Amino acid sequence: MIRSVLIVVTANVRLLVLGTNRLVFALHGTKRFTSFVQRVHTTVLALLGLGVEIFTCAQARMEYRETEYNTDLTKVHHTNYVRNSRAIVVLWAIFTCIFFILNVVVWIQPQWIGDTGDSAVAGFFGLYKYCVETSVGSDFICNGDFISWESILNSYFKATSVMVGVSCLLSIASIACFLLFCLVNTATVLRICAWLQLMSGLLITVSCIVYPGGWDHSQVRQVCGLKSGSYNIGECGMRWGYALAIVLIFDAFILCILAFVLAAKQANLLPEIYKKEKEALKD
Repeated sequence: MIRSVLIVVTANVRLLVLGTNRLVFALHGTKRFTSFVQRVHTTVLALLGLGVEIFTCAQARMEYRETEYNTDLTKVHHTNYVRNSRAIVVLWAIFTCIFFILNVVVWIQPQWIGDTGDSAVAGFFGLYKYCVETSVGSDFICNGDFISWESILNSYFKATSVMVGVSCLLSIASIACFLLFCLVNTATVLRICAWLQLMSGLLITVSCIVYPGGWDHSQVRQVCGLKSGSYNIGECGMRWGYALAIVLIFDAFILCILAFVLAAKQANLLPEIYKKEKEALKD
């Protein structure tokens, strides 16, 4: 912009000097005076040209410094972005491990439903294991083992046990995929883990829906009363295991969505100009 202004000023001064030269020549008509005016004209134009060059060099230097500043600023922003992105990935990995631990707890603990103050017999039920008090004040007798398939009360509890167990395996697989961070792109690993967590969340969701179908068993009615049946808990109440399973559904979907978002927002590689600078430094 400064250069353009100086060029316009130079042109106007040139026209002014030429007009003055012609006017003086017309008035005086002497060649010596005209020669003097021409020399002044040439000197003024030379000084203006020098000024244009000086301001042009100064402007170019300022633009170079601004570009250099913007380049350094871009590097700083990129470094901060990568650091924050990695911190969020680490937090996601920690919560994934916590999800796996809670998933296992939900699977093995027989605390999905249990007796209340209105129940005739004290007892509680899990996915494949259940405990019932034989007499008032006596110890609980627990039965059911996932390895012993016939010891599980009914097909609903069997299906729920399998689905939650597979959900645990998917959680282990997602944690094992952390080793792939050293081998493949981070976004690829996050997408794989996201799909595993999505399937794990769906399995837990279906398990929570199917599980109440097995409440019509005689052992459940012994604790929950004769009014209990499929999707009718009777005189029993929901225990912390069932509530934790419902919480894990939301946890799985949140982790899944976060993994997909992190995979989509992974920081791009540095531009080619930075790569060339690194290669130049190596050379």
